[in-house]
Amino acid sequence: MFKQICDNHAPFKRIKIRSKSDPRITNEIRRKMNYRYKLLKSAVSTKDETAWAKYKKIRNEITADVRRAKAKFFRENIDAAKSTLHTGKYYPRLRIQREDPRSAH
Repeated sequence: MFKQICDNHAPFKRIKIRSKSDPRITNEIRRKMNYRYKLLKSAVSTKDETAWAKYKKIRNEITADVRRAKAKFFRENIDAAKSTLHTGKYYPRLRIQREDPRSAH
């Protein structure tokens, strides 16, 4: 009975724990993403145009920030690979995967 009461009033919460976070996502970008999520919830619940405008503005900023961070990441790793003779250890970090030309169509 006690367990049932505890489960009703304080149920277990399942969370996703990521083993590796993306090295390109900085703490600043992560904070913006959390803020974007809060703005989205607010915009959906209020259906206010200004809330949607704020959400769209921060969404576009995050997209640009992620693209810049991704470009910086690849630029730095490619420059590091060029400056050393052991390029084999840098390519796995870049996760370069070639597309199968047959799967493009």
